[in-house]
Amino acid sequence: MVFRSIKRVLLLHFILFSASAVALSAEHRLPDSISVTSQAVDLNITPGRAEFTGETTIKLSIDRPTEFLFVHNNGLAIKAAELEYHGRKHQLPDTQADGFDMVRYPLPQTIIGEATLKMVFIGHVNDADSVQGLFLRGEPKGNPYIFSQFQEMEARRVFPSLDEPSKKTSFTFTLNIPASMSAVHTTRPVSTVIKGARKIIEFAPTPRMNTDVLSLAVGNFNATPLTDSIFNSNVYSLSDNAPTLPADMPALINHTIRFMQDYLNAPFPYHKLDFFVAPLGTIAAMENTGLVALNSNQLPGSTPSDTELCVFRKLIAHEVIHMWFGNAITMQWYDDYWLNESFTEFFAAKVIQDYSPDNQACTYLPQASAFRDDNQTARPLKRSVQSRVDTAGAGQIYYTKGRTLLEMIEAHAGQSLLKRVFRQYVSQHVNGNVTTADFTGLFPPDLLVPEIVTSFTEQPGFPLVTMTTEKGQVYVMQQPFHNQDKQQTVKRWVIPLTIKSWNGTEVVSQRYVLAHQKQLLPGIKLQQPIFIGGNGAGYFRYQQQTTSDAFPLAKLSVPERLADMDNNNALAQSGRLNYKLYTDSLIRTLNELPSDSLAVDNALDALNNSFIELIPTSLQTQYARYIQEQLPEALPWKTLIQQKTGGKWLELYGLYLRSAQASSFARQYLASAPLAAIDKRLAVLRVVTSNSTIKQYHRLLALFETAEIEVKEDLLDALGYVPTPQHVGLFYRFLLSDKTKGHVIDYRFQFPAFKPHLRQTVADYIQSHRDSISQRIPDDQLQWFPYNFLTACSGAEANMVADAFAYWLDVPGLEEKLSIVLSTIQSCSVGSARAQQTISTM
Repeated sequence: MVFRSIKRVLLLHFILFSASAVALSAEHRLPDSISVTSQAVDLNITPGRAEFTGETTIKLSIDRPTEFLFVHNNGLAIKAAELEYHGRKHQLPDTQADGFDMVRYPLPQTIIGEATLKMVFIGHVNDADSVQGLFLRGEPKGNPYIFSQFQEMEARRVFPSLDEPSKKTSFTFTLNIPASMSAVHTTRPVSTVIKGARKIIEFAPTPRMNTDVLSLAVGNFNATPLTDSIFNSNVYSLSDNAPTLPADMPALINHTIRFMQDYLNAPFPYHKLDFFVAPLGTIAAMENTGLVALNSNQLPGSTPSDTELCVFRKLIAHEVIHMWFGNAITMQWYDDYWLNESFTEFFAAKVIQDYSPDNQACTYLPQASAFRDDNQTARPLKRSVQSRVDTAGAGQIYYTKGRTLLEMIEAHAGQSLLKRVFRQYVSQHVNGNVTTADFTGLFPPDLLVPEIVTSFTEQPGFPLVTMTTEKGQVYVMQQPFHNQDKQQTVKRWVIPLTIKSWNGTEVVSQRYVLAHQKQLLPGIKLQQPIFIGGNGAGYFRYQQQTTSDAFPLAKLSVPERLADMDNNNALAQSGRLNYKLYTDSLIRTLNELPSDSLAVDNALDALNNSFIELIPTSLQTQYARYIQEQLPEALPWKTLIQQKTGGKWLELYGLYLRSAQASSFARQYLASAPLAAIDKRLAVLRVVTSNSTIKQYHRLLALFETAEIEVKEDLLDALGYVPTPQHVGLFYRFLLSDKTKGHVIDYRFQFPAFKPHLRQTVADYIQSHRDSISQRIPDDQLQWFPYNFLTACSGAEANMVADAFAYWLDVPGLEEKLSIVLSTIQSCSVGSARAQQTISTM
């Protein structure tokens, strides 16, 4: 799954347990001795009603004697529970759930073999601000609809089940819904019966699968056929909000399927591949088997930029590839969740690079976005998971860190060997469950792949790799990039390195494994320019302390150049590279290269982000003046805004360099056409907002009520770029108002904090408005609220953030997220001290 930023999900359990002969593998896990033969689920649902009712029949197979039945239940009111065994029926008493949602029922006799569990229950539909279980979207008096989100551990809110990933079975759903509405599901309907004002739809049994990727939707929908797609896919959408789909979507789907079938030498695992497109809150997309969910805000629009089109294509490829990795081949337990997302993201990049070689920039450099979240206090990719709260701690690194790890392994092992391993992996485990060892154990032992994977998945953070010389020889060393507490064990990684050297006539690539703190590099000549990290893939930062000349940029690929630029940015921010020299290199890039080139795009990102992440209020004017003196005072905005980098140019000048010309252009351009027709609308709105008076800001807020859904999303992403503390209060009151119901608001609290001089105002507001904030944001999302301050970078700001959340620590998972944020701020503060000293002399 993919969230806006990320994915959200749920779980429900049934457990049989013997106090004598059968023991749980852990208190939060089901016993291995129990499996599910099949499960039938009947639900009576009406969009707009807060409750639904249901019945379920679970066919169980029990390998060892048991005297207890454990049922997972999260908020369901169980009206009846009946166990049928050897022709006799036993009513089970009502019992309260424990901390893992388990209800323990004593059985009237020891049982083994086949048994049937039947339950009648009542559940609740979550409101528009929650994306858990069944949730309501749309207007109750207009066109309401219900959709489902079961990953991870959320099915238990909707129907009782053995809800572990390893407990795969075939499900048969029957839905009782209003006769005027329709329903879509993982499988196709096999019968529909009208009974008065109700409609009863029975769906075909599903393939053997786990609950996470089941799905259903109830409402008034249209179906748009993708007639040229391999499986004659349908795109279901709201009847009053038909989406505009890219014309090449069928071709993209077909290309993805054919690419993967060829690479894996394995057929597509299923016979249905439909899509459900609608506003879906925090979900960007979800890989439901047979009915992929796609948030309508992910559609690229009628005139998308190259980047928007690339991102959308990769998202579609990602979800289709999940049918192999995650759906047909599923992690045994959630501690191996990276096997789903990292594998899928790895192949999605390959598909887009093959499908659209002229527009693949969004597939470059996944590690850049992972480094921010991955410090010494972050949670590793593989970690203990006992409950839903434990699944929400790693964020995007599942997609970025894990994918980069696979790319390093590919460079280390070779493309042909990796392909053979993946084919063997799929052949052995399709329709089953896997652990990390099932994958890493397929490589030859001398490649050290298990050790490489363990070092990057079972500890947080990443290494700094340093090239140095001693007595005429070249050595490579590693240390943690972030400072460690003295009490911590010194971290070591097993790092596959691809090192390029230039001998004046050709580039020579050599592969090494850095497994110790320091190693000699045989075959590397001291006088030759050296580059670390072939093809830009490397989950590490690197620096050179040799006397070699710089590696010629012309001999590097585009991903390698971008990786080098991102690496220099990190070194400069941490004080390991002179920040003035680094800034000068970015300015030269802007002045000397085409204004819409990829290098300029990245240089603009680096300069814009420096004002947010590094430059304190006291130095912002001085830093901006230094940059402005070396760039053109006036730019051809009418022409520039049409280029793919035009929005970033406008933000640099209008938000940070405080150019009156840029601000005036943004206001005039915004007034020149309807909002929906404005090119680079988000950047234009941000610049106008950042330069607005209170009166002008009220006018911007008023635009939200009449705007189209796509424009509303951009307004929510722009209206937080406010100039004064008074604006901050207006923005937050607007976010918490009923006007934004149905929109994701949690991460949008961060935008005012992008301006250092407003961070104290933001902290004060959050500290004093916990009640109103928590009324709109569920706890599983509320735990991420400290991340609104991730761009802070001083000891004083760390204290400010700690004070702001001092009375929030009872929110499950929040204290851990707060610790990560505080550590990140402190690390930034220490590492950037030298950079700020350099900036002060500019």
